[in-house]
Amino acid sequence: MTDELRTIALQWFKRFLFPDFTNKLTWLVALGGIALAGAPSEILVAGLNWVVAFVNQNQFTQPPLPTISTPSDPMGYWLVFGALTHNLLNKLVSYRLNALEHKRQQERREMDIRLFDALTTLLPSNSGALYLAKEHHFGNSFAIAALNPVTEFVQTWDKAEFEFVNKDIEVDKRNLMGLAGDFTSKVAQYTAPNGFGMQSAIPRGIDPDFGLPEHISQEIRELNEAASAFYTAHQSFIRAAREKL
Repeated sequence: MTDELRTIALQWFKRFLFPDFTNKLTWLVALGGIALAGAPSEILVAGLNWVVAFVNQNQFTQPPLPTISTPSDPMGYWLVFGALTHNLLNKLVSYRLNALEHKRQQERREMDIRLFDALTTLLPSNSGALYLAKEHHFGNSFAIAALNPVTEFVQTWDKAEFEFVNKDIEVDKRNLMGLAGDFTSKVAQYTAPNGFGMQSAIPRGIDPDFGLPEHISQEIRELNEAASAFYTAHQSFIRAAREKL
């Protein structure tokens, strides 16, 4: 909260004292100061003094003319100093704002890293759920408990606490959730306990050795496709997130 207030104050300060044209204005003031501090006043005074000296050397009756001194107006030097000081302050404020923004980005990155670690802890590539999605053929029975982490992911990771700050990673996560939801939905819809402590897409009383009804075969194909799509998206998400983090 302190950094946010500091950022707001610095942004207001920068907007007030250093508007968008501040760099051009600084150079304009500096050049004006240089012009005042340098020529042409000194050149003009030197020329006048030469004329005075020439007249004094060639007159006999009138008293000599006094020489002309250079005016000691420090305005030009002050303008140059003020312009350089103004530019330096602008650089310092910009540097501080960039430092605060970098710190804020680093904090957001660390938040995303912790969230990524939590997701890969829930669904590591070597987990039973991912092995099932990659290797299992759903014409065979399987342990439904292996999919509990996938179900937890679908039911939990749509909450605000589990949103990635990095928008690209969040979009990839949402896509992964959609495929995970489609997979678990088809498992819930097309499979049932088979009486042996396992889950099966083939209902009791149907012997696959004698062929399966077409709708059962279609459901098994859909389960295999949904599982494969979820696994592929999971691996793509891991690779893309690691590159961005």
